[in-house]
Amino acid sequence: MKLVVSKCEDCGKIFESITEYSKHVEGELAIKHLQKKYPLVEDDTCKFANGGYSVQRTKKFYNGYKNTVIKMVNNRYIPMSYGWFRCLDDGGSIYYSVACRISCICKNCYKEWGQQYYANKCCGGAE
Repeated sequence: MKLVVSKCEDCGKIFESITEYSKHVEGELAIKHLQKKYPLVEDDTCKFANGGYSVQRTKKFYNGYKNTVIKMVNNRYIPMSYGWFRCLDDGGSIYYSVACRISCICKNCYKEWGQQYYANKCCGGAE
């Protein structure tokens, strides 16, 4: 039996199944589209350790980004729950980093920070 191996040109991950490779490539394209629609804009005037920036966003940006990511992930857990993030992280999902970005936006004032810690402390603490 001949083993078919495919390698992703973007991340270097190797797949032994054409089906898994195709799903991965579709996901990579979805992430590129998401990043184009919701670009990460770093603020060069805001520099601090382990965070690097903060940018003011809007409720529309936050809800649009969050809903888009939830649709992309489409796993069996409740979106934004501990199990949802654990499944993405432990499973090595390509969506983990884009999902984590949701946690870097303050849910009260919609300021996006370079690190989740600052988003949680932004408006008087985490929800």
